[in-house]
Amino acid sequence: MVPAAIAAVVIGGGPLIIAITAHLLTHNDKMTKPKIACILLGMIGIIIIALDKSPLTGGGSYLQLAGILMLLISAVAGGIGNIVVSKYKSCINPISLTSFQMILGGLMLFTASLFVNGMPKINIKPEFIIALLWLCFVSATAFAIWFKLLQIPIVKVSELNIWKFIIPVFGGIFSWIIIPNEHPTAIIIIGMAITASAVVLYNLYVKKINKKKLPLN
Repeated sequence: MVPAAIAAVVIGGGPLIIAITAHLLTHNDKMTKPKIACILLGMIGIIIIALDKSPLTGGGSYLQLAGILMLLISAVAGGIGNIVVSKYKSCINPISLTSFQMILGGLMLFTASLFVNGMPKINIKPEFIIALLWLCFVSATAFAIWFKLLQIPIVKVSELNIWKFIIPVFGGIFSWIIIPNEHPTAIIIIGMAITASAVVLYNLYVKKINKKKLPLN
């Protein structure tokens, strides 16, 4: 429904959408100029990476707009979910939440796939088992850690989501290592550097602010 480049840009804007959601729904996680600047810097890097790997194609259509709207709704829903986990930290177990999320989400996706693609024909080879086990382990571990971080009092939803900018950076690096025909280009490296710098700069800013807040001896 959506060209890859547009999808990458919309998904890459997730931290900005979540930051706006947190700004509207929470009292202690407001937008600041440094936060906005770093998020926009990260988005610029992702746009550079996306357009180099998959240039914009095709004109606008109702189907494409519907796809973009679905991606935006997904980002907002994810932001609200993060805020709920952060707000009700005392009564949500990260491991239990991750388990129920993956089981319920998996069942919903599998059921939906039956209507769209029919009964899947699974060719169980060693590669399939390895990939399945790896994805299960990574997803379960990552979500459990993510939810646990959201429950730390000093961690803000918008600030934690800025770290999502490193996903395309590591995705590109791993693709160069694992996939035979994937090679780095100067444009992609520049985009990655810009994206990574957004994370580094914001964390340096937060570190500087926290130092100023420390009481003088």
